[in-house]
Order: sequence, then C-alpha cells, then structure tokens
Amino acid sequence: MFVVFVILVHVSQHASAVEVYEGEKFVLLPCEFPTFDLDGPSVVWSRFDLNPSTVHKRQQEGDELGDQNQLYSGRTSMMADALESGDLSLHLSKLHLSDSGTYTCTVRRALGDEWRVTDVQLQVNERFPSWATALLVVLVLFAVGFIIFCGFLLHFLHRFMSAYQVEVDSGAESVQLPCKTTFPLPDDVTAEWTTGNNVKLHMYPNDQPEEQHQGYRGRTEMKRNPLKTKDFSLTLKYPSDWDRDFYTCTIYSREGNILMKKHVLLKVEDCQVEVEEGEESVLLPFKTTPDLPDDTKVKWKRYDPSPTKTVHVNQNGSDRPEKQNQVYRDRTEMKKDPLKTGDFSLTLKNPKHTDTGTYRCKVFNSRGKIVRWKTVQLEVKGQYEDTVSQHASAVELYEGEEFVLLPCEFPTFDLDGPSVVWSRFDLNPSTVHKRQQEGDELGDQNKFYRGRTSMMADALESGDLSLNLTKLHLSDSGTYTCTVRQALGGEWRVTDVQLQVKGRFPSWATALLVLLAVGLIVCRGLLVHFFHRFLSAYQVEVDSGEESVQLPCKTTFPLPDDVTAEWTTSNNVKLHVYPNDQPDEQHQGYRGRKEMKRNPPETGDFSLILKYPTDWDRDIYTCPVYSRKKKVLMKKHVLLKVKVCQVKVEEGEESVQLPFRTTPDLPYDVTKVKWKRFVPSPAITVHMYQHVSDQPEEQNQVYRDRTEMKKDLLKTGDLSLTLKNPKHTDTGTYRCEVYNRSEEILRYKTVQLKVKGRSKMKQSTSGPEAAQLMGDQSV
Repeated sequence: MFVVFVILVHVSQHASAVEVYEGEKFVLLPCEFPTFDLDGPSVVWSRFDLNPSTVHKRQQEGDELGDQNQLYSGRTSMMADALESGDLSLHLSKLHLSDSGTYTCTVRRALGDEWRVTDVQLQVNERFPSWATALLVVLVLFAVGFIIFCGFLLHFLHRFMSAYQVEVDSGAESVQLPCKTTFPLPDDVTAEWTTGNNVKLHMYPNDQPEEQHQGYRGRTEMKRNPLKTKDFSLTLKYPSDWDRDFYTCTIYSREGNILMKKHVLLKVEDCQVEVEEGEESVLLPFKTTPDLPDDTKVKWKRYDPSPTKTVHVNQNGSDRPEKQNQVYRDRTEMKKDPLKTGDFSLTLKNPKHTDTGTYRCKVFNSRGKIVRWKTVQLEVKGQYEDTVSQHASAVELYEGEEFVLLPCEFPTFDLDGPSVVWSRFDLNPSTVHKRQQEGDELGDQNKFYRGRTSMMADALESGDLSLNLTKLHLSDSGTYTCTVRQALGGEWRVTDVQLQVKGRFPSWATALLVLLAVGLIVCRGLLVHFFHRFLSAYQVEVDSGEESVQLPCKTTFPLPDDVTAEWTTSNNVKLHVYPNDQPDEQHQGYRGRKEMKRNPPETGDFSLILKYPTDWDRDIYTCPVYSRKKKVLMKKHVLLKVKVCQVKVEEGEESVQLPFRTTPDLPYDVTKVKWKRFVPSPAITVHMYQHVSDQPEEQNQVYRDRTEMKKDLLKTGDLSLTLKNPKHTDTGTYRCEVYNRSEEILRYKTVQLKVKGRSKMKQSTSGPEAAQLMGDQSV
C-alpha cells in the first residue's frame, strides 16, 4: 500500500505554470513520478490542441519519436535515466511564440494502466525590442527634446509601415533585393519573386525560364541553400530605370499556404551624362545581359524636348539609318555585335546644345514587346555657361501651402523666338508648364498640374522665368527642370529645382510629446499600447460552453451608406456578409450561429456575435469593410481563443455529463453525431448517433450500455453525452464531431474528463489489496 500511496501523491499534483521569453535557449517542464516501481513504464509529453498531439515519448528502450509533432523535431530531450530515476522533466530548446500551450505529462505501463501526472502551462512571451528599451532611456534624459522624438517616430513609421527600400545607380552591375528570415522553415517550401503587376522574376527551387518575363531571363540569381541560410534574397543584374517597381518575395508551404511575404521598393537613379559642346563625341551607356536572340530590335529615341525623335535603330543585328531622324544622320554609332555582347551603348558625335535632353534605349522582342529599357539624361553645356546655373537649388515646404515659387532666370530678351519649358522627367508626359512668345502652351501639360501653374506675363521679356505652383500636394515632390529654347534650335538647361513637400506633423503626436514629460512609466505604457494597436490582432478569449462571444469590429470614422462587409476565417471561409447574407455562400458550420447588430454603417459597429463557441472555432477572423467600388476602407483582425471544456467527477458517482450545446434545428443533411475518446491512444468510439437513432454496434465495448444522448438532439441542438458509472480509466480527451452527408465535419467540441480515484490513502495497506489497487489505478 505504501507504493500506491506514493503514486497517488504524485498523481494529485496540480498544474504548474512556466513563463519564458521567445529566443531563450531552453526551458525545463517539470514532472516527477516513481516509474522505477512499475513494470515496462513509458512517459508521453503531449499538447492536446495540436494534431498529432505527441511532443515527446520515452520508452525503456529509448526515445520513440515516430508520432512526434514536426514543430518539435530536434528540440526536445529527457534525461538518459529518466524512467530509472523518476525525473520525467522535458527539456525544450529554441523557444518560439507558438510553443505557448498546456503540456501534459502522462505515465503508462505495459499492463495498460495510465496516470496523467501533471499539466504544465507554458507561456512564451515576446521580448520587448532592445531598440525600444534604449529609446526609453533616451526619452527620460531628453523628454523635452522635440527633434529627437520626431526622428524616432519617422524611423518607426518607415521601419514598420512601409516596404523595404533599395536605391541603386543606373549602371551598377547588380543590386540585391533582400528577403531574409530568422524563423525555421520546412524543407519543402517554395518561393517566388514577382513585380507589382504579378510578373514572375524567379522561382525556387525549380526556376523555369519559360515562366519568367523575357526582360528578366539571365538577370536573376539566388544564393545557394536558401533553406539553410534562411536567405531568399534575389540578385538582379544590370538594373536600369525599367526595373523601378515594388517586388514581392513570397514563401509557400507544400500545401500552398503563405508562410512569409516581404516587399521591396527598388529605386534606380537615371543615368546623368554631361559633356562640353565642341567635344568629339559622348557615350550614352547601356549594358545588359549578353547573347540576346537574333530577332531583337534596339531603338534609341529622344523624348524630351518634344517632339520625340528616333536617334538610332539596330534590328536583326544591323543598323537601320533610314529610320533615324535627319538631325542624327551620320552622328551615331553602336558597337559591333551588340546582341552578343549585351552592350547597347550609343556614341553621339559632335554633341551640340540642341542635343541636350532625355534619351531612352528600348529593347524589343520578336513580337514587338518591350523587354527592357534605360533612360539617359544628356546635358551639353554651351556658350551661356556663365548664365546657366551649375547647381540645383532646393525648396522645402509643407503640404497644403497656398503656393511656392520655383526660381529661374535667363537672358531670354537676347534670343530670337525664345520659349521656356518647366519639366519633371520622372513623369509621363514630363511637361509641367510651357511659355512661348504668344503665351502659355499647355497642350502637352501633365494633367496633375492643370490649373495649378502660372508664370509672370512678361517672363520672356524680363528674363524672370520662375514658376508659380499652387495647392501643394505630397506628390508634387520631385526635380523640376527649367529649359530655355530658341527658334533657331539652341537649347539651355538653365536650372534644376528640388522641391520637397512634407506632411505636417500630426496633432496627436504633438499632444504625445506633452505626455512624455511625465516620465518613464507613461512612455512605456504608450509604446506597449502602440504595439498592441498596430502590430497584433485583437484577442478574444472565451470559455467553451458560453452561449455566445462577440468578435469586435468598430470604427469612429464616418462610413458611406453603401458599404459592404464580410467576416472570414484565416482560410478565407465566409461566416457572414453584410448587407445581403446568403446562407448558401457560408460554410455549413456557421449557419444560424452568427448575428450582426442593426444599422452597422450608422453605428460604425460591424461586430459579429458567434453563438455556442467551441474549440472548433479557434481561428484568426478578419472583418474587411468595402466601398461600393470594392476598395478596402477598414480591416480588423480578431484572434479567438476558446478554452477546452474541463469536467471533473469522483469515481463512484452515478453518472457524468460531457456538455455540448449548439444551434437547434440542425440542417437536414446532418447525418451523424459521433463522440470519440482520442487520449489516451488508441482512439475509440464512445457513442454514435446516425440516421435518427443511436448505433450501439459502432461503439467500443468499454462503453456499451454506459452512454446516453438526449431525445430529438438534432431539433434541440443539445448533443451532450451522459456517461454512467465513470471510472479512473475513463479519464481522457473526448470529442464530439458533427458530420454532413459528404462526411465533412461541420463543428466539434472537445471535453477533458478527469475521474478522481476514491482512495487517497494516508495509512499503509499490504498484501492482495495493494496488488489489486496497482492493477486498477488509472488517473
């Protein structure tokens, strides 16, 4: 009886809790049991919210990890003499946030007995970022420092709320688009790089050239063993302004689920070439990948100043002088075998003032589609060297200002038939404003500047060519070029003005600065709130058995009356659609279980009430609100956590109920309700209801004549199970599953049942009684 007493003391251990931080090297989950007194003992550590649930299993022969959940592969271990010493603690290494959960230590012996020794609640918390901790110290020392805080805020917004930006000069041999992770990835992942228009650049592990856009073939490369290094960065060779784009790196699981997604904004600076008038020649550079197809066509054109002129054409490997503008006849030359070498650079002989402008080389495939290009800004300096500005000027102001004056002066009164053009070469068309002697000529003006530009009436007579730009927007930021031309063909690029339109500092941020003065505690609280508001889903936790739970989705901003909204799961399964909820578009498991308040556009409350929540409903739910044109006006994420139902009963009680209530009047195609016990293994059928009646021949013999369900259960929605004469051996994890005609699970509920033994003995017993207890004991 003494042995039984020791075992009972151990079995009666309470659940313990352990908290650690993500990234810790290891954690020890405690468990002790006198396994040295058992025949053929084994121990299993489990997490019943996972499938498979096994975290680690140890037998006398050693570890048995065939059923181990892959999330724990290579990260668990136990002491070599665990079963001999009784120290069954689990060593878990490389802690992740997803390791949070309840770990159960269960002891078994060869004769079939089983003891659930202890539950350990592990909580893995996210570390507070080190840079944020350092920032708190700085804020205490410089709480009144307005400039320091502004700098941090801008850095934070840039770091967490925008795509990663990469800048490179046109002419560089290559540029790297970064895509790295520190999280472990399965060996069978795939990856692909795409442009903002979903054009494929590169695929891993099997890159298929025929699936790539022609413009990227031979120009992309990924490092070896990206799974090992966790580096899926892409090297793009010979970048030009054609490559300016948002690029996306997406990592997929074998099932096609997105595991990671990174966005990269690539900025490629235009090539700038300057030459003095009178030089023998100037080179407009363009190098790309060699060995292009023989039917490739290469065309150099000058786009600014207008009209557009063809400068040089090379087709099928030979020059086509008959297609170039007469201004450039006998003045241009390309190197030999450009398709073979990939060198499309153009030599322009005897450069003149009038050659100043924007040149672009385009490469066409056999179907006439552009596969790449490069832009070159050429400036030929001439006789008005003292007048033309040598340095660009800069103007800064805030969005919403009434106007800004972009300065430019030139002695146009000395020219015959002068005109002036203000341009932005990063736009198409590039003309911002044009003035001739007859007046403004705005036929080619970019539509973004219509009605917002003007010049002095006597600009060409006085030489004051300054541009007045009104109603400033953030998108007005850029380089504005003032160019003077005369009727005889002369042209002068007078000055470049760099305009920077900044957003006004938000009023809430100014108020926040005042709050910072109260000290460290308030600042830390604000930062934690900021992380919770912007970087995580709203979390809702509810006990299994509650009649309903509310998934919040509210806004204080005014919304149009014709908005639509929908609630979906993380797998994009529809729960509810507003205003016209169609049951046939919903998953069957949610029909009749959700409800939204009246007039949500008026109240701003699109929250969803989900009735009879169970652990089947654990998920991340999303509520997007759309405009009439299907633009997303608001999107909220809600993480729903439903606790598993816990039922305890003393052995010897007449019966115990495993509760499961759901919506009444279940659909006609609900054909089967099955209660099963999953833990301890093997899984066994406890009760089966099918074709409007119980099916006792389907249940395990252990439960024959011991289970009962209520009448008209499909009509009432009460799927609870009554288990008669509960025993120690009934302790375990039970699940009730509801099936339709297609054998799909529409909903389920899990119940943890613990049957406590009658004998918590404090005195010893010997002989046959002890032997009998050892044979029957099971917790």
